[in-house]
Amino acid sequence: WKLSARHDRLKVKELSAATRKPVVLDLMALPGSSLEQRLRQATYLITRWLRDGWPVGLKLTRAGFLYIVITLLLGFAAVNTGNNLLYLLVSALLGFMSVSGVLGKWNLAKVDFRFLLPEEIYDGVPTLLGIELVNRRRWLPIFLMEISVAERTVFFPLVDPLQGRHKSVEITLSGRGRQQLPEASVRSRFPVNFFIRSQGLLIEQEA
Repeated sequence: WKLSARHDRLKVKELSAATRKPVVLDLMALPGSSLEQRLRQATYLITRWLRDGWPVGLKLTRAGFLYIVITLLLGFAAVNTGNNLLYLLVSALLGFMSVSGVLGKWNLAKVDFRFLLPEEIYDGVPTLLGIELVNRRRWLPIFLMEISVAERTVFFPLVDPLQGRHKSVEITLSGRGRQQLPEASVRSRFPVNFFIRSQGLLIEQEA
């Protein structure tokens, strides 16, 4: 596929050819209330991917690694012994992992992030950056969401449907004049701590 969009440091086009691998990006899963905002997020993520050489998205935890190893061992035991009970157990383990993956991806969908700046910001003086997490889903809440800005993290345990939660993080900007705010990222361990799903956030405001 092709994606053409402007960015401060790069114009992205024909990403599949650039990375030599097929690339699939679900725009509807990205935060934003309009197609333009989702394209901006997509451009930002792709730029970081090409610049850093690492995909942004999924990280396997130690608990997830142990779960996969146990599932594989039980699978080998089921094949070697032909025990129907082991087959059922392995099927249940694989099904649980699949469901947790779907729930984890769903938890990052239809979510908006708003960054609120104070009226006055001084050079080298710590200031509070407001972060508002908005749930655009009608029925299901948001669980266990972490937002990191300038190596500071705020945690949102629960956000009800069609509601928002506001927290603040302390940042320090150096230099006078208009500045681009630090890069931000969002991650979630929901529903179980097998995988950490994460993605970068494009902060369009300037301070």
